[in-house]
Amino acid sequence: MTETISYAGIVINIFSLIFIFGYWKGKVDRQLADIDKSLGDCKVCRDSVKRLETQMEPFWKFIETKIAGSLHSPHTPEYDALIDKFSGGELNTNELLRLSHMLNEDFHEADSKKETAKLISIQLVMLRVEYLINQMKVVKQCLLQ
Repeated sequence: MTETISYAGIVINIFSLIFIFGYWKGKVDRQLADIDKSLGDCKVCRDSVKRLETQMEPFWKFIETKIAGSLHSPHTPEYDALIDKFSGGELNTNELLRLSHMLNEDFHEADSKKETAKLISIQLVMLRVEYLINQMKVVKQCLLQ
């Protein structure tokens, strides 16, 4: 009789373990499916961003060359030199930060003189400069990890 109870206990334990294993396996499978879906969503987002960046590249090249070139002035040799390097895509992070500061000063001066066209040009160049600064920060952060 004791032997029967022992076997019954073993069988109950085995079924309990199978049930628990099945429950946890199902839960893990659902979590893995969610992760797979999220990774798929991330890939779709990355692909969309890449397409958008590719489509925007001619616009940014126009900003970097034509619009930035329109900001030249005979009174600002350092500013002009930074704009020329910016147009050639040759600025390092410190130079981008300096150009950003100078663009900000130029923006306030143009604003006080109500030079609308110049304000728009400065703002467009500032957008690209800030984007490039943030991009360099991301690259630097990735390299530090």
